[in-house]
Parts: sequence; C-alpha cells; structure tokens
Amino acid sequence: MPFLVEIDDGHFLRRNSDNCVVGHTLARDKELVIGSKVTIKEQSFRVVGILSEKGIGIALNPDQAIFISSEMYYSSLYGDSDYDNLIVKVKNLEEVERVREDIEKTVNKREDLVMVLAMEALLEGINSFFNILSTFLMGIGSISLLVAGVSILNVMLMSTTERTKEIGVMRAIGASKREVLHMFILEALIISAVESVIGGVLSFGGGFVINILILKKASYLFAPS
Repeated sequence: MPFLVEIDDGHFLRRNSDNCVVGHTLARDKELVIGSKVTIKEQSFRVVGILSEKGIGIALNPDQAIFISSEMYYSSLYGDSDYDNLIVKVKNLEEVERVREDIEKTVNKREDLVMVLAMEALLEGINSFFNILSTFLMGIGSISLLVAGVSILNVMLMSTTERTKEIGVMRAIGASKREVLHMFILEALIISAVESVIGGVLSFGGGFVINILILKKASYLFAPS
C-alpha cells in the first residue's frame, strides 16, 4: 500500500494488524480521526492512519477507501473470495507495455480470464480527449472574440453616425481629423477593457459556482494548472 498512497496523519498498517487506514475525503466527511472506530460487516476496526488527498483514480479512489490487512480481509470479512482488481506498479515506465503483454500472455494463455489495462494507454486517451476539447473551446472562443469585435465596431459606427454634430463642433473649434480619430479609438478601447473585466469576473464567478455545485469546494479553481 505505501507505494500507491501517502500517509497524512498516523501510520500505515503493520503486518497482521486488526486496524485500518482511511482515505482523506472519507475521514473528512465522516469526521474520522486517529482512534475512531469503523465497522465493516459487524467487525470493528480502529483508525490508525489517514491518507493524504490524492484525487480520483481510474483503478482506485484512495480518498474514499478503507484499507485493512489481507489477514483481516480473509479471516474476518470475505473468506476465500477472489480479488476484483489487482494493481501492478512498474519501476520503469518504458517497461509498462512489455509487462502488460507478459501478464496478458500468462493469465489469458488459454482463454480470456482478465482484462489487462495499462494506465499509460488510458492517460494517453484522456489527454487526447482533453486536447480535442481544448481545441474545440479555443474555436468557440475565437468565434466569440470575432463576434465581440464586430459588435464593438457596430456600436462605434452607430455612435459616430449619431454624433456627427459633435464631430462638426470639434472640427469647428480646431480639432484635427487625427485627434477626432484618436478620441473614438480611445473610447473603443475603454469600452473593450470594461467589457473584458466584466466578462472575466462573470467567468470566474461561474467557475466558482460550478466548482461548489459539482466538486463541493472551490480549491481547484485556484490551483495552478
């Protein structure tokens, strides 16, 4: 277990231990601390360790897990039941595919008994999906930026048309065409800046609300990418 997770408080299980170690989120939600009692199938376990927060995993979610010794698992809870999942950690990432193929050939030699998945392949698939999603969102953002630019241009053209008298007065008192042009460009820049700030605040607020509703906390919004 120590090679998969890290301890935040207490210590890991010792051999033949009748205690347990619980995940960070489970301990927080159930208000578990070192010394608390956890009951599984009428068998009580004392919490001796709380794991560091790790996040949702593909094969295992340690934040919501309870870890007990294999001796207690078989002798007191599930008898001779088989494992549903087995995690194999490879020291060298370059050997992941070779190890996967070896396991596949050894276990599924005569018939398909188990499904062997390499985390590297799953991560590549997830990264590919998010790359496509990022490209799609960038396309939407570019279109939105173009629409916003056209809208600002339309507003400024209408403003210029409606303010012909004002422009005439400025020209009459000695303002040059360049100065009038600079005034309208500066006005457009101010409008763009204000709209950008408002859009940024609304986007941040929307992200904050979504994080609260879905993840129940907003710490991920402030985490560096």
